[in-house]
Amino acid sequence: MIKKNEKDIIIGLDTGFDATKIVINGLELKIPYNVVDITGQESSMMLGSGTEYILTHYLNGKNYLVGEEARKLLIESSYDESMASHQATLNSFDKFETDYFEIGMLTAIGVALIRYSEALKNEKEQHFDINDYSAYVRKDEGRNKELDKFYKNVNIYVGIALPNDIVDNAWEGVANKIAGVHSFDIELEGNNNFEISFSIEKDCCTSLSQVRAAFLGLITDDDGAPLTTALVNPSKMPLLVLDGGYKTIGMFKLARNGSVVESESNTSFAMSNVNQKVAEAMKEDYNRADIKEYKVEELASEGSPIVYIPEGSDSTSTCSINKIRDEKIEETCGELISYIDNKFHNFIDVKSVIVTGGTGKVYFEQIKKFIEEKRQPTEIYLTDYEFNGEKVSPTFAIAVGMYKYTKLQVG
Repeated sequence: MIKKNEKDIIIGLDTGFDATKIVINGLELKIPYNVVDITGQESSMMLGSGTEYILTHYLNGKNYLVGEEARKLLIESSYDESMASHQATLNSFDKFETDYFEIGMLTAIGVALIRYSEALKNEKEQHFDINDYSAYVRKDEGRNKELDKFYKNVNIYVGIALPNDIVDNAWEGVANKIAGVHSFDIELEGNNNFEISFSIEKDCCTSLSQVRAAFLGLITDDDGAPLTTALVNPSKMPLLVLDGGYKTIGMFKLARNGSVVESESNTSFAMSNVNQKVAEAMKEDYNRADIKEYKVEELASEGSPIVYIPEGSDSTSTCSINKIRDEKIEETCGELISYIDNKFHNFIDVKSVIVTGGTGKVYFEQIKKFIEEKRQPTEIYLTDYEFNGEKVSPTFAIAVGMYKYTKLQVG
């Protein structure tokens, strides 16, 4: 067990395929996973104005947009073409081996440290300050050396949740990307520049599968200690946990003796599959082959009509991408229901189902309707608990669970 002191910074990360969700000492952040290399093109862009703007100066002087602004940039055809191969990799399990994953992950940690520092700025007692800490890590000659005594006891612990099917094989490579001393610049909205440095020991890194992290979040208190909860007791077991993410539907069955069985990271019925179907429909039915799977999320969030030219016409028309997406969500969720109904033998030996995750939240009502109408007396619940006195969104269930687990490991 890792030794703890009062200055620990504990970070739980859910490195999802739609966004990185972060919990740092109780503070929650969400940053879209997208990364775009804009080296040499900075002057042609209106940078620094958006509230979600993140520019990282990283890796041999290159500059990368990270997060929401990068996602918006990928809508443009010129960037779509140049980044197509990267996006294909980042939408697969291979992403965990890439420089782009490292850039996105370390940038997310850097932004989290900045936001945590900002949240503490009005504290009267001595507290973590990202600029002072970074100067200490770099051993800047001009730093306030009186603060060294404080910062030498600051440890950063990082827990990362990974897809169930790759967590064992991918973890060593991911841990090697996290561990070490990292120095780079981050520019945020309003041209706020931060020269970031932080140090993470490899022994301070840990991991779990995403579905287990989500489940642990539900059955533990804010410090990661086990709770006595009505959801997890012998009368509710066997229990099925479904964690719906962008790329995977994680699932496992908790047997009568509390052991985990029949675990899986399914990649056939997640939100990425929905968006793939939407992209196919846009290509086949609306002559919009340029709308790729990784563009659908941003276009759907904008909510604007999609302009297209019907076959045999020379005039433009419009369609609703959200209407198409809703249809594909219902279709894909129906396929998931059929799959788990078959996999778990018509729920005959499943007394309760717990659904979590952002996609899980979207699918929940349809799954609930099926179970309540056709698979009684099985009960179904959407993750519903409090963390730091506030309701936990299913979107953050994995990151919160990972944070709790990491905190428990610290001691």
